[in-house]
Amino acid sequence: MTLEQKSRSDCTLQSDPQSRYLPKFREFVRHAGFAESTASIYLGYARHFLIWMHQSDRDIAYIDDGILRQFRDHDCMCRPHHKAWLPENYPYIMRVMSGVYRFVDYLEQEGHTHQPSPHYEVKDVLDQLTNYLLARGYREATAHGTNKIARHFLHWLHRSRLQLPQLDAKTVERFFDHDCVCGARLTGISDTEGSRYWVGQFIAFLVADGLVDHPSLIPPKKTKPHMPDFEQWLRRHRGIQDETIANQVQILSILLPLLGDPIHYDSTHIRAVLLQQFQACSVRRAGALAVSLRHYLRYLIAEGVCPPSLLNAVPSVKSWTKTSLPRYLAPEDIEKIIATCDLSKPVGLRNRAMFLLMARLGLRPGEIRALKFADLDWSKAQIRVCGKARHTVALPLPQDAGDAVLDYLEKARPKIADDHVFLSAKEPYRPICGRSRIGNEVTTAIQRAGIEHTGKGGAGVFRHSVATNLLRGGASLNELQTLLRHRHFETTTIYAKVDVRMLQEVAQPWLGGGQ
Repeated sequence: MTLEQKSRSDCTLQSDPQSRYLPKFREFVRHAGFAESTASIYLGYARHFLIWMHQSDRDIAYIDDGILRQFRDHDCMCRPHHKAWLPENYPYIMRVMSGVYRFVDYLEQEGHTHQPSPHYEVKDVLDQLTNYLLARGYREATAHGTNKIARHFLHWLHRSRLQLPQLDAKTVERFFDHDCVCGARLTGISDTEGSRYWVGQFIAFLVADGLVDHPSLIPPKKTKPHMPDFEQWLRRHRGIQDETIANQVQILSILLPLLGDPIHYDSTHIRAVLLQQFQACSVRRAGALAVSLRHYLRYLIAEGVCPPSLLNAVPSVKSWTKTSLPRYLAPEDIEKIIATCDLSKPVGLRNRAMFLLMARLGLRPGEIRALKFADLDWSKAQIRVCGKARHTVALPLPQDAGDAVLDYLEKARPKIADDHVFLSAKEPYRPICGRSRIGNEVTTAIQRAGIEHTGKGGAGVFRHSVATNLLRGGASLNELQTLLRHRHFETTTIYAKVDVRMLQEVAQPWLGGGQ
C-alpha cells in the first residue's frame, strides 16, 4: 500500500465514526489467542469491511447473512483493496471473509449489532442432541457428524437474525438453498437425502425437547429421479442390480435435459453434450456417463424411438487396463485383520463373519449386502451368490466362515423381520446400505491391525488377496476365473502379473544388454 493510498483510506475511516471499533477489535483477536501478525491481518480485513459499509451507507447495527454475502460479492472499488478483489482471487476473498466473521463476532459480543436473544445455549443444545442420538443407538461418529450439521444450522439461523420459535418449513428450505457465507469453521451443507435426514433428526430432537413446537417441520426426502420403464428394461434385459440402476438414472437426470427430445437426437448433438461433460470430470466419471447413455440409447432403440446407428455416436473413453498391480495382502496379514474384530460386541461378530466370507470366497461387498437367508444351505454347506448381471452360482461354505455367520445370527443379529443376513449394528436396524460402508469397516480393521498398506484399502483387498495368494500357490487362471465368477477370461488375466518369480523366469534380456 502506498502512503497516498493509506492516507486516503485513513481519511475515509476518520470521517466514519465506526472506525472506533478497530482498536478494540485488535484486543479481541489478541485475547482469542492469535499472534500479533494474525491480529494485524484481521484488522486489515475488518478495515476493508468498514470502508465498504461506509461507502454503501449501511448501518453496522443491522449486519446479517445477506449483508455478508453482498460484501463477499461486491464489485470492489474500496481503495486500496479493489485490485485484489477479483473473482479469480476467490481463496483470498474467503480469507478476508474469515476475518470479517471474527469482526462480526466481536460486534455481537459488544452489543453493537442487533441479534435475536435465543432462549438456549448452543453448546447445551448440541450436548443434548448428542445424548439424544446415542440413546437411540447411533454411533458416536454419527452423532458427531450430526452435531456439525446442527451447529451450522443454528449458526445460519443466528446470522439470519431468526429465532427457533420462528422456524417453519420455508426457513428449513432456505437453509438448504442458502449461498453459504457461514465461515470456514463450519461444515458445508448440500441438498442431499442424507443431509435432509440428519437435519430432520435435529428438528425431531428440537420438537422432543420443546424448543420447537412444529412436528411438521421435518424436511421431506429429496425426490429421486425415476424412469420406471427404463429401470425395468435394465433389470430384465441387462441383469443390472438396483443400486447400479439408481446410479445410471441419476446420471441420466443430468444428461437428458441437455439432450432434449429423443425424437430429435443426432450424433453431432450427442457427442457435443458428452464431450462438454467430459471436460469437467475424471476419466472414471466420464466412463460412467458414456455407459449410462449407451444403455439408454439401447433402450430407445429397442422401443423403436431411435435408429440403431445412433449407438455409435457415444464416444469411447480411453481407459488403460493392466497398467497397475492388484492390491493384495499376504495370508498372515489377512488373518491379522480378521483377528482385530472384537467378538464381545455385535459389530465385531458381524464384521468377522463378513471378513471371512470375503477372505475365503472372494465375495464382493455388494454380494455381502445382498445375501439373504434363502442363500444359505446349511445341509449342503453351500452359499448361493448373486453376482454381477444377476449371475447366480453356488459355492462351498468354508467351516470357519460358516461358524462365524452362525455365531452372528445367534448372538448378535437384531431380531427384526428382514430376510437380509447382515444388518446395521445399531438402531435404526436395517440392511447394510451404501457402497463404502463395508469398505470403511475393512479400512478401519487394516489400520487397527497396524498393517502398512499402500493401496486404497477397502473391501476389494480381500478379493484381490484371495486370487493373488491362490495363484502364487499354484492355482491356474481357469480355477481363479471359476472362484471369482468372472464372465470373461481376460478379466482374470490381471492377476498374471503378480507372480513375479514366474515372470522373472520368462523375462527376456533388455535390448542393448542392460538389466
